[in-house]
Amino acid sequence: MPKLNYSRWGAHPRSCWVFNAHKQRMGHQVQDVKKKAREKYWTSFLQSMDHRTPLAEVSRKIKIVQGKKAPSPLHPDPTKKSNELMQEWADASSYYCLPLQVRSALATNARNRIGKIEAALLDPNVSDNMPITEEELVGSLEKASSSAPGMDGVTYDGIRFLTTIDGNPVL
Repeated sequence: MPKLNYSRWGAHPRSCWVFNAHKQRMGHQVQDVKKKAREKYWTSFLQSMDHRTPLAEVSRKIKIVQGKKAPSPLHPDPTKKSNELMQEWADASSYYCLPLQVRSALATNARNRIGKIEAALLDPNVSDNMPITEEELVGSLEKASSSAPGMDGVTYDGIRFLTTIDGNPVL
């Protein structure tokens, strides 16, 4: 607001300001509009949440209100970067990246290695046809601690419980 004649030795500074009634009313109207806009925003914000709103969404909205931005990813396209790294690793660990002397040693021993594998496959394994004894089962379960279920969904505790039933249904 413009000052009236104000000099260093003139009237008191408070009396030098011009208070225009019109400007004062406009200022009040601007404040009212701002207040109504804030109230409208907050009511819509609070109505968008209820008891079924997930906690993660509530937390996200609170961060937005606080002005905190979501952390940007370390890379613009993390999936693409991870695929590139996997491909680089696969290329680096391929047969052709091995030193020449290692590749030649592998090539010379390949027939011998394949022969040993075929012989092992043709050899009947005696332990495949032998049933598990109750002592072996109890001994293996004594050493095992209770753990998370495996692929079959059964824990060691479940197997231990079954061994206490008459007739031992585990065997």
